[in-house]
Amino acid sequence: MRDDEGMKQVNITLATALLAAILPLSGLPASAQSTEADIVAKLKDKPLFLMGLWADDKLKFDAQGHPTGNYKLAPFTVCGMHVDKVNLHGSHLKLEGEREGITFDRDDTMTRLTMMVGSGPNPKDMKPEKMSVEIDNGDSRDFEPALNAIFTEDSKQFASVLPDFWQPYFRKHFGVPPLPVQPTSLITEQKTNKASHVGGTVRPPKLIHNVEPEFSEDARRMKISGNVQVYLWVDENGNPSHVVVVRPAGMGLDEKAIEAVKQYHFSPALRDGKPITVDIYIDVNFQIF
Repeated sequence: MRDDEGMKQVNITLATALLAAILPLSGLPASAQSTEADIVAKLKDKPLFLMGLWADDKLKFDAQGHPTGNYKLAPFTVCGMHVDKVNLHGSHLKLEGEREGITFDRDDTMTRLTMMVGSGPNPKDMKPEKMSVEIDNGDSRDFEPALNAIFTEDSKQFASVLPDFWQPYFRKHFGVPPLPVQPTSLITEQKTNKASHVGGTVRPPKLIHNVEPEFSEDARRMKISGNVQVYLWVDENGNPSHVVVVRPAGMGLDEKAIEAVKQYHFSPALRDGKPITVDIYIDVNFQIF
């Protein structure tokens, strides 16, 4: 099926995906940040992520790094920032730079790219998405608490703010150790409950209702295509659960794939004619032509 923006093809695969590891992010240096030189050394030209997953491009914070506005949220793959200007005036700090997005290729290689904004068919009409971060530090001259609350390069710290469907991927490929979990959590349930594999006497489920995934605004604007592979369970009633990212595409497409797959419905898998719960993999392909 094809819409105005491109083709989205959905294929069910039943084999385990083999994924390559991606390089972990390094941590921000921990030291007092009271001079412009200190802050430049800490932030400039570093692969930063916004810990709060803020979508707005003009952000303001207090001395502890708490946002002073009600900002919208975005997928982590469009929440990078490249800082190229640092302006410190007394207890007021202003950082300027460009928003960065993340893409993943089929080998799980992660690439950062400058987000572009604009309209019109001519690429020359597009320009980098500018960002500013302002911190009012009150009576303190040490900006370290605020900066550490706002930014991170540390994958272990960043994993803690991501939704459940990112956790297995992040912990496998970024070397992040498991967090303490409740007995009913997604990760624990996947290890303790039973989901059979398709094959042998187990007949696979059949997709009887799917929902076309939408392109994220950022991916459509920047004409980013990609393939998202997700893992899920299909229960005895043909309903999906335990939906997680296995191979991402980035730029907000992963969230759109998860959102669509959660609305699928199947005829259940069968063993000896009886419905059972199985695990499968689904590829969601986003293409813009």
